[in-house]
Amino acid sequence: EVKGSAGPPGRFIMTRNELRRAEHDARFELHLVGHATSEEPVIRRRRGRALLDEHAVEPTQFELRPLESLGPEQAVR
Repeated sequence: EVKGSAGPPGRFIMTRNELRRAEHDARFELHLVGHATSEEPVIRRRRGRALLDEHAVEPTQFELRPLESLGPEQAVR
């Protein structure tokens, strides 16, 4: 997986699936590309848990679905 930004390789967005893979799959590899639009991009490679050990994980989005579309065991409030 590759994540890039025009600035330094710092904050980025991960999907739920990417986060799960980083937590549980030692083979999961992420390439963080900073200054991606410049003549000299900076690339940092991280694998599995090492990625999560170096970053704070903060939820930034939530999906809201009507409760009637969920079974009672799925409804979280």
